[in-house]
Amino acid sequence: MGRLTLDTSQLPVPETATQAESTYEPPRRVYFGPRDSNGRQKPEPVYKHIEFPKALYSKGPNDTVVVREVLSAEEQDKLGPNWYEDPREVGYIGAPTREQELAMQRGEKVYPEGFEPGAKKRAA
Repeated sequence: MGRLTLDTSQLPVPETATQAESTYEPPRRVYFGPRDSNGRQKPEPVYKHIEFPKALYSKGPNDTVVVREVLSAEEQDKLGPNWYEDPREVGYIGAPTREQELAMQRGEKVYPEGFEPGAKKRAA
């Protein structure tokens, strides 16, 4: 039995989405947080960014990506220089963007960011 191929050339290419004019306004944001002992609502907490914990990525055996959670800067320093905050830096390629999908539907060759066709695989 031969290998099957899928011909997608007859499928329509969707048009780029445009946003129509609208009079919609989102509802007013209301915070339903805890109340103090007098029954008055406590103020809404303000978002504050914290650097840790965070996930770091490294190249593992057999072209796998190893993920590790670190809880402090000291722990991150102990891991060494081969750990990255972005999984793309170790070769993990996620889903294509909408622009890449449309380019693939048009038959264009699409490569991940930083990929050079014909380049030799770099040593790990």
